[in-house]
Amino acid sequence: TYVSTVKAKRYPITGFQWHPEKNAFEWGSSAIPHSEDAIQVTQHAASYLVSEARKSLNRPESQKVLSNLIYNYKPTYCGYAGRGYDEVYIFTQPRSRF
Repeated sequence: TYVSTVKAKRYPITGFQWHPEKNAFEWGSSAIPHSEDAIQVTQHAASYLVSEARKSLNRPESQKVLSNLIYNYKPTYCGYAGRGYDEVYIFTQPRSRF
């Protein structure tokens, strides 16, 4: 028996042992289905996770959120990576805000 997705009965915990984003975003392998149904599975998984996250009352401080935005980083483009990955970026230290 192989279990790919689990959801707790009493707690807001869901686990995936697969990559729901692959159907929509990785095109290098014919083994990854890209049918309309496959894309809808991806969209459903994403919508479900976002709706569960919205139920949380935990909120970080506004400044902490702003300091962790991707726009604070200057990624290094490493080019085409092959094996289904279109592009690779390396993120190091955040750039100066001044």
